[in-house]
Amino acid sequence: MTAQEIINKFYDLVDDDNTDSDRALELLNTACDTLQASRMWNFLRKEDSSKTFTGSTLSYALPSDFLYPIKAFRYNTANEAFNPMGIVPFGDRMRYHKRSGTLYVDIANEAVLLTQTPTAQGISGEKLYLVYQYQPAQLALDDEPVFNRAFHSILAYEMAKIFWYMDQQEKERSFNREMQAEYNSLTKAMEAWDARIEYGLAPTFHSIADSWVPAELM
Repeated sequence: MTAQEIINKFYDLVDDDNTDSDRALELLNTACDTLQASRMWNFLRKEDSSKTFTGSTLSYALPSDFLYPIKAFRYNTANEAFNPMGIVPFGDRMRYHKRSGTLYVDIANEAVLLTQTPTAQGISGEKLYLVYQYQPAQLALDDEPVFNRAFHSILAYEMAKIFWYMDQQEKERSFNREMQAEYNSLTKAMEAWDARIEYGLAPTFHSIADSWVPAELM
């Protein structure tokens, strides 16, 4: 579904003709940001390898679309080897002062920092591979959400929830129990689909009988 199609569904859900398209698109992007930041989604994993450890430099800029850190590796081009690095909480960074193979994320300064210089660690010239959850760009009317289309309708229900708080009309007219039940069902199915992206590649994985696609969409 495009953003406009999701907005049209939202209009139908809340029986509203007064919210203009700009405000509706703002509601949609708020709903989308809320959903995408609500958990560590596998479908939002991304990798950045644009940084190279250099001399005494401790700080390296985060990708502009960075949301959550997942894993970090250093890559030695000489022997073509990847070596895992530890990511420690920002509040614990002093405990790891001058510790090799360790870094932390400084969200306020949009940077990832080593706790020891590359030179002292003997890793100067190696590349940083940062696996992270990214934050997609906000939607325009012709855009589609980046996740599977089976779950695009969730955003219309999320918009309806936000609309009720904003509009303060009778709740049964804008977000009722039936909408909440549908929202919960779609969210649960989306989480199951996302989980299968990760463990669907495991050796023990077998085809599943319980489809993640809601019955009404099959």
